[in-house]
Amino acid sequence: MTETTTRRIVLEWLGGMGFVARNEAGRAILVGTPPPERAGEVLAGLDVARSGLSPMEMVLAALGGCTGLDVISILDKMRQRVDTFAVVVEGERATEHPKVYTTARLTYRLTGEIEPANARRAAELSIQRYCSVGAMLTRAVPVTYTLELNGEVTDLGTRGPAG
Repeated sequence: MTETTTRRIVLEWLGGMGFVARNEAGRAILVGTPPPERAGEVLAGLDVARSGLSPMEMVLAALGGCTGLDVISILDKMRQRVDTFAVVVEGERATEHPKVYTTARLTYRLTGEIEPANARRAAELSIQRYCSVGAMLTRAVPVTYTLELNGEVTDLGTRGPAG
């Protein structure tokens, strides 16, 4: 039996079409195109010697950023008021080489004046149709999706090969 280790990336929506992705040590990268003033705040607060993510953490950040950008765009088109949005991506990584991800979990955390059906629809459109990173990853790794809207949790299922 192969042991695993968990990696976790949290992407915080900065407004517009941008996120900051942080690992558990606080290292960060920008994803998408956040408003310049918000990007500047994030970049000014980074310790250059401690910035950046590992390549495998960037895989998780790419998944979260891809689907997060889809969801915020879709909710904007639906005229839903999003107050806060975070995407939490966790990957179980094998301890033996090559240390690939064996499973992943992604949680959308939204607050605001958002109709639950619209939040679910936005997430499902991203998962099933628009997120190219997710489409690629789920060919190799099962990804479980969850939606937390104003504290209410909804299981959106798992896509990918059976574990």
